[in-house]
Amino acid sequence: MIRWYDYFIIYGWSNAILVIMKIMGLLLRMATDTRTRTITLHKDPWPHVVIENVFDNYEQVYNRVWNVPWNEEQSQPGISFFHAHDEEEWQDVCEQLQSLVQPVYDACGHTVGDTCIRRQMSVHQTKPQYFLQAHNDVKDASQLMLNLQVYFPHESNTGQREAVILHEHKKFSRDNHAVIPYQHNTAWGFFATENTWHTLPPVRTPRRSF
Repeated sequence: MIRWYDYFIIYGWSNAILVIMKIMGLLLRMATDTRTRTITLHKDPWPHVVIENVFDNYEQVYNRVWNVPWNEEQSQPGISFFHAHDEEEWQDVCEQLQSLVQPVYDACGHTVGDTCIRRQMSVHQTKPQYFLQAHNDVKDASQLMLNLQVYFPHESNTGQREAVILHEHKKFSRDNHAVIPYQHNTAWGFFATENTWHTLPPVRTPRRSF
């Protein structure tokens, strides 16, 4: 029977160290693959959450999102929508997103009512130079609406450059604002009100979000 230290004799110290490094690398990848989802509530300039490690299988979802073709039938200048909630093969992803609803309600101090929640989950594809002027996402002031957006940035494009900017008033001011970095496997969310103003400056590269 070969004992563990016999490998040092058989393969030599240099090769044995390489084997140990490979094992350590495998253990490290296993550790990062089981990262915990975190939801953090921020109150400035208005209440919103930032969610890290949204998907356990992020790489698979990432590839699927980036393989969605441009939808001419559901598009506006610079942006296309793919309504994943209508597609059977996307229900596994939609269910993972649905699992965020209750924790976000809890973090924001709201209660999920007994009424039916209209669920709309779409892949957004935007072209370079796409932008959004200041808006608050209020569709119906009589209803509480939760907005969640998960980011799937291209590997060469993350951070501040494609960031959404939150501001206190419709007219942007540097006095009280926040930035939502465009980062892998990260989401942000909020309940739309008359004061939830935010802006997307012109993007430099194709952009994907859910």
